[in-house]
Amino acid sequence: VDPGVGMQGFQAREIAFGLGLESNLIGKATETILGCYQVFRDYDASMLEINPLVVTRDGSLVALDAKMSFDENALFRRPEISELRDKSQEDPRETFASDRGLSYVGLDANIGCIINGAGLAMPTMDM
Repeated sequence: VDPGVGMQGFQAREIAFGLGLESNLIGKATETILGCYQVFRDYDASMLEINPLVVTRDGSLVALDAKMSFDENALFRRPEISELRDKSQEDPRETFASDRGLSYVGLDANIGCIINGAGLAMPTMDM
């Protein structure tokens, strides 16, 4: 998908056909895919997942579960998303830092690195 143009109907239809759905469900699947893309874009999501997407006995297409992650750097544009944040699902150290305007990334060892700027941080952490 070209971010400058957005998802086009033909792209969503191609995905819908790739799902192997019966022809009468292609339109609904296309709508669902385009709707997901619009929500993904409009709410600065970094991930949107529907799993499972099912066909019911009466032939309807239903998303039984969905998950979304959001770009934390864009939450200022969407305070209603920030209000939905469940801090119990986050690393308490990351929450503590975030509440104080800091970035913290937990690592799997006794490692600490305080760096000002990403230019040196990324190669240092890669070592």
